[in-house]
Amino acid sequence: MEFGYPGLENALKEPDLLDCDATIKRTQLADDAGVFEMAIETAESTKAKGAVQKMLSHQLAAAHHHAMRLLGEADRQKDPMIKAKLMNTSTRLMDAFSKGAITLQKLQTGANQIVTVQHVSVNGQAVIGMGHR
Repeated sequence: MEFGYPGLENALKEPDLLDCDATIKRTQLADDAGVFEMAIETAESTKAKGAVQKMLSHQLAAAHHHAMRLLGEADRQKDPMIKAKLMNTSTRLMDAFSKGAITLQKLQTGANQIVTVQHVSVNGQAVIGMGHR
């Protein structure tokens, strides 16, 4: 059965109308953002599982696409003020991409951060040490 929405076939393996509807909406949103193929490829290449990981994958594709387009537009721009604004916006999108990629990795690996705080007295002076794992 072909619906024209890659990824829908995965949702149809164990039919759930809510999952199918959500998949269709996610792919429509990616298409509206101009990143349909890239969003699907990103979700597949990151082996995104579940709605949140798929949404993050699609957001990563959109952030990358638009950041690169803005950089290209900035490169062609003659007005230095507009060029700076385009580059600034592109930089913010690249930062969002990086943070999203880290978030996706943490979701997939179950990574967490543990902070250990120790209070030690050395020669009557209090020393606080912190360690990260």
